[in-house]
Amino acid sequence: SIPLCEVTTLELLGKYLFLNKMSMKLVLLVTLLLGITFNPIQAQEKLDLYGHKDQEKKCNLSMIADQVVYIPLETTDNSLLGEQLEIFYGANDIFVGDPNNTLFYRFDKQGKFLNQIGKKGEGPGEYPSAIHFYVDETESTVSIISPKTRSLYQYDYAGRFLRKISFSESPWMIAKQQDKFLFYNQRFNRISDNPSVSELFLADAEGKIAGQLPTTIQ
Repeated sequence: SIPLCEVTTLELLGKYLFLNKMSMKLVLLVTLLLGITFNPIQAQEKLDLYGHKDQEKKCNLSMIADQVVYIPLETTDNSLLGEQLEIFYGANDIFVGDPNNTLFYRFDKQGKFLNQIGKKGEGPGEYPSAIHFYVDETESTVSIISPKTRSLYQYDYAGRFLRKISFSESPWMIAKQQDKFLFYNQRFNRISDNPSVSELFLADAEGKIAGQLPTTIQ
């Protein structure tokens, strides 16, 4: 069985980023998942997450990390951060998304503010709404995800607009599988068991759906 683990000693407070080996383990897990061929016929092991949701196990931070490094993120008039942040710790930069303010930023490894990624608005190259983002370090791009418009707004690291990619389904969280996009649409939180309704999608570089999996809700 896989116990649910609540790390109570690790929190993001104010403008500080907490870094440890847990992030590396999560990246490894995602890498392993993306390495599996996208084929609904392939045998899969089903994990009963809902059946174990009341079996939480508190873990000591020492079980998953050797050390904790605190990096103060620079606060300027152009980088005012909220309390709830999404953070990507890259090879050379730190990318931060502020979902409450719908803003995205880039910092260096010492926490110095470098630039904003994109701009919220209705004009050319602007994203009207967004929740999450995805960093592609191979192509040095940041994709801002807008479920409302069913689109990705792609920028370079300096924040310059590159292109917009639209899907027929609404993306929520996205990862890359070679030159394709793997995303889910969060329907698993709002629908009943219906094999005709999909929740996980594979799309090509232009946004065309190439494969999909139905909901796994029981």
